Amino acid sequence: MPIRVSSSRRVTILDPDNGFEVGSMTSRTRPKYSLFSETADYVAARKSVVAIQFARQCDPIQRAIDIRSNLVSLVGSPADCPVIRGRVAPNLLFFSIVPGANREQWRRALLDFEKKCAKAEIIE
Repeated sequence: MPIRVSSSRRVTILDPDNGFEVGSMTSRTRPKYSLFSETADYVAARKSVVAIQFARQCDPIQRAIDIRSNLVSLVGSPADCPVIRGRVAPNLLFFSIVPGANREQWRRALLDFEKKCAKAEIIE
């Protein structure tokens, strides 16, 4: 079922309890995850998305690469943005999915942010 998106919002923030969907997700635990297809619905509505992911019990860099790869395969280049790894909580990942002409400006802003913040690391 497609998500209804307000036309007045430009950015949607996904902050689920457990991050993006995983293979072990059940119908009972499903509400604790963001689905990749939901992200695609927002992008189809020309919304930018920032998604937050805790990468527990795994290599956070590999998890970032895997999630971004899934997003790129689903929505294409809007998901091909750098991932910010927050070093305050070592495994906190921020994904950006930005459709249209704003993508390059968003990318530069992420890179500038990382230069100014000692507790942030960019995963390309």
